Amino acid sequence: MRRVLHVGPANSPGGMATVMRILAENPPEGWNAQTIATHVDGSILAKLMVWRRSRRQIAQLLADSTSRPDLVHIHSAADWSFHRKTVILGLCKKYNIPCVLHIHSGKFDYWLGKPGNSTAVKARRAITEADAKVVVLTERWAEKLTPLLGDCQAIANPIESFEDTASSTPPPTSPPNNAPREAGKLLLMGRPDPVKGASLAIAATRIMRNQGREVTLHLTGVAPGHKWSRIAEAEGLVVAHGWLPIEELEQLRAEAGLMLVPSAWEGQPMVILEAMARGLPILGSPACAEHIGGAGRIVSEMNPEAWAQAIGELLDDVEARRQMAEVGRKNAKLHAIDVVAGQWKTLYNELAN
Repeated sequence: MRRVLHVGPANSPGGMATVMRILAENPPEGWNAQTIATHVDGSILAKLMVWRRSRRQIAQLLADSTSRPDLVHIHSAADWSFHRKTVILGLCKKYNIPCVLHIHSGKFDYWLGKPGNSTAVKARRAITEADAKVVVLTERWAEKLTPLLGDCQAIANPIESFEDTASSTPPPTSPPNNAPREAGKLLLMGRPDPVKGASLAIAATRIMRNQGREVTLHLTGVAPGHKWSRIAEAEGLVVAHGWLPIEELEQLRAEAGLMLVPSAWEGQPMVILEAMARGLPILGSPACAEHIGGAGRIVSEMNPEAWAQAIGELLDDVEARRQMAEVGRKNAKLHAIDVVAGQWKTLYNELAN
């Protein structure tokens, strides 16, 4: 049985960690999986300590011919995430172990700049020297990044096979007992980062309340009392939940009327894939246009007035939301782990051979 080592922010909240967990728990046929976390939420000192410890652990593992994996699967965002991963690329080169560089960031091309830019040149050199296979999330990203990094292969993010979820978890494709969704219950999931657009969503919710609309914005990933949300929480516009256990998260997704994704940048958002699988209609920013399709609508203008109008129009159109739910469930099947694992099996076997 071959073994793949997943390296990245396995223990940090967010979509990349979710992808790592799903892939590690569902390795391709003929493979076992192991994970080493290279990041932790918290202070700079905490991040540095985890990175140093994980780097030593990876180096020791790869240096031991009796325990080293057959392949290293490196999960990376842009900026410092990538700079850290170049160290691991160097270790794979040193011990002649095949590796995958799996890019999750939706702004990787922006961060790299033009092909002749020093950042792009250094990134390509690190990848070439390690003979790493670059994997991105969509064909569009493959087209954009191949001129910068060399040949890129597209493999979509996976979502879990819901038939296998525990009985204690509500069925993900509909509210429990087919209960109607609460149309005015708006949901935004994401870390407290300006790129995720929480402030825009809060402002849009306030506009709708002033218009007499009964809407409430539920934020996950943003702790109660956060500087962005505390005034709106006091006004009753917003409920900030922080990071939730899966059971509570599923309950929110089952009850919500709309998923909002007003992000400035996105790779292939897990929140969109998971919403589609649950029949939850989506309003997204232009950064999400490639992923939503008929499962939602895109709001082209990134201002609260445009978002308030778009939310109101969709909440008033029950038939449109029903059709979006149907399309979303259908599209989500393309991301089922059973499908995606087969693509990884082909790539892993090619590299290991």
